[in-house]
Formats: sequence, C-alpha cells, structure tokens
Amino acid sequence: MLIPRERQTRPSPPPLWGGVQSEPAPPVALEPDAGDPASIAPRLQVAVARVLPAIETIIARLSAGPLAPREMEQTARALGTLTRTLRELNALLAQHPAPVAADEDPIPEDIDEFRHELARRIRAFIAARQDTREAEDAVGEALAERRRL
Repeated sequence: MLIPRERQTRPSPPPLWGGVQSEPAPPVALEPDAGDPASIAPRLQVAVARVLPAIETIIARLSAGPLAPREMEQTARALGTLTRTLRELNALLAQHPAPVAADEDPIPEDIDEFRHELARRIRAFIAARQDTREAEDAVGEALAERRRL
C-alpha cells in the first residue's frame, strides 16, 4: 500500500545547536562603511562571539549521551562547519586587527624610562599646583589688604 506524498510528513529534527527553530533571518543591509578596515575587526569579534556558544552547545549535546547514527552525523557536520567558520573568522581577525583607540598610548619599550618620566611629570604637576596655590594666597592677601584700606 502506497501512502500519498501529502501524508508522508515527518517532524523536522530539532536544530543541532539547541536553539529554537524560526524563520530565516532577513538579509542584512550593508552599512556604508562595510569595507572600512576599522569596522571589520569589531564585526568579526561579534561573529566569533556568536559561533562559540553554538560550538559549546553542540559539544555539550555530544557529551550528554549516545545519539542515533544519523543524528551523530548531522551533529558532527554542524560542528565541523562551525569549527571551520571559527578558523576562518580568526584568520580574518588576524588580517584586520582591532585598531588602537586614539587616546591609548602605546606600551613603553623601556619601563624604567617610563617610570622616571612619569615621576618627573607628577613632580612638575605638584609644583605647578603649589605655585598656583601660593599665587592665589598672595592675591587673597593683597585683596584683604586692599579692603582694610
């Protein structure tokens, strides 16, 4: 006895990454600065952050217990695809490192020289504050003297 094709439906298997099945995401419109090297690194880091939890979920599912051979194969393929994606994202991230912010100073090559320069600047700052305080005191005394007259 043949079953009509309409009635030959099987429930779809749950997603391999443990997420909820949903409609495919709408296509993302590219931003005007999509090719800007400064924007590539943060976007790659976000992509890596999305792939890692999926990999961790698959590994947890594999270690949870035995799976049917077909399910094991699907899980292994998904893990392989995600691992390859992660490898490619890391390679791209190496090509486009995150830019150093303009307000960040580079790491000093000679730490002792850095410490001496920092101590000199601190001493100069304190001396300038003391000079300012002395000048303010002198102005305050002059104004007080003027008021007395």
